[in-house]
Amino acid sequence: MRVELTLLSDMWKLAPRYIKPKTREDIKKYIPVKRISIHRKLKLIVPSLSYENSQGDLNNDYWVYKVPFAFRDALDIKLEKKAKKIIYYDDVGNEQTKTTYYMAWTQGCLLNFLEGDLFQPTHDEPCLQIRSAKPMCWNSILGVMDQGYVEYELISKRGIFMTVSQMDFLRILIYGEKSLGIDIWRNSN
Repeated sequence: MRVELTLLSDMWKLAPRYIKPKTREDIKKYIPVKRISIHRKLKLIVPSLSYENSQGDLNNDYWVYKVPFAFRDALDIKLEKKAKKIIYYDDVGNEQTKTTYYMAWTQGCLLNFLEGDLFQPTHDEPCLQIRSAKPMCWNSILGVMDQGYVEYELISKRGIFMTVSQMDFLRILIYGEKSLGIDIWRNSN
């Protein structure tokens, strides 16, 4: 797994959380619960985001497929308000705290490619169109990350459908289908 995908999978960390019982009846039902602690990060899976002259860019030209600025939500990239505490000392020498706020792009780990999404290649690969998809989510019953799925069609070879996880689909968009060991040029006869 390369840097972009490692960043996302490292965000799925289990944090034990225990719900304390409030009444005597709750003590009988007391079960420790493990919950995922998903924190958005400032480090993104794309090199940077830019927005100039009413056009956005993910600056991901090295990816095998073109993934434009409009796919920020599918990649779980959001613009959020962040707080930064600044500690300083006044004229008398007393410690003071000041909070400043700023906007920053943050990365989450829940990919959500949708039905109908179409991706054009930057190299000699076929176009990909998603036929159906289920987003990634945290399965609290099993205590695992549900990777979702993407069923996509190779446009240049009509009738060839493949189903992979959301994470594997992102791997295909970045590195191509050969990164999963898929031979897209196989005979479909």
